[in-house]
Amino acid sequence: MRIIVPSLGRAGACASMKWLPASKRQISFAVHKEDIHAYREAYPDTYILPLSDDCRHHTGLVRREIMQIVREPFFFVDDDIRISMKSVSTVDQIFDILESHINTGLSMAGLGQQLFSNAQMEKTVIFNSDLVVPNRFVATVYAINPLHFDLCPLDRLPVYEDIALVIHAIQFGKGTVTSYCATHSNVSPPGGGCNSWRDKPITLQSLQALVELYPDICSIRPTDNTTHSQFIGVGLRTVWSKIR
Repeated sequence: MRIIVPSLGRAGACASMKWLPASKRQISFAVHKEDIHAYREAYPDTYILPLSDDCRHHTGLVRREIMQIVREPFFFVDDDIRISMKSVSTVDQIFDILESHINTGLSMAGLGQQLFSNAQMEKTVIFNSDLVVPNRFVATVYAINPLHFDLCPLDRLPVYEDIALVIHAIQFGKGTVTSYCATHSNVSPPGGGCNSWRDKPITLQSLQALVELYPDICSIRPTDNTTHSQFIGVGLRTVWSKIR
């Protein structure tokens, strides 16, 4: 299975490329035409998947376009990720484990963040010889079967598309697993990516779309925390236990 990295304006500054080459897999950057030369110069051992202008400044449409082009399971990896290995010793083992999960028929299989609570630990099970939490959120590093997402409403979500992918996978696909063979964290550089175009109206538009699409699962709540690195006074609450 190949690895596809959607990216924008970060040629030579992708944190994920500090470890992804050790996967020993084909890596393709999905970029717009004005970035193609820079990415080829910065990462000569990778491939390029050109994106159309139809999905510009819209991560939901970026992922949809990629999944319409690549019609077999592959890995999505964000360009700004750092990983910490837990039950494995090499990067290629991480991808071998995720591939073994997606090959069982699942819609998505990805890495989790650190387990922080006993409640989370109680939800873990052994699946395919790996410690996982079934049917929970996965993002940034995951295997996906694109054939399961043709009807996912990604066109409504310039950001927060990852929430819709997971809900759709559980409700209408074959479910997800979150693996703890390794964990991930975000190390976004100040420039490039969706930070270069995402603003408060776009974030609020996507929050409202999630509530309209999944009213029993998603809600908007007041918060003093940042949402997508912005202080907008509200945030998203997703009740994963209500997804059926």
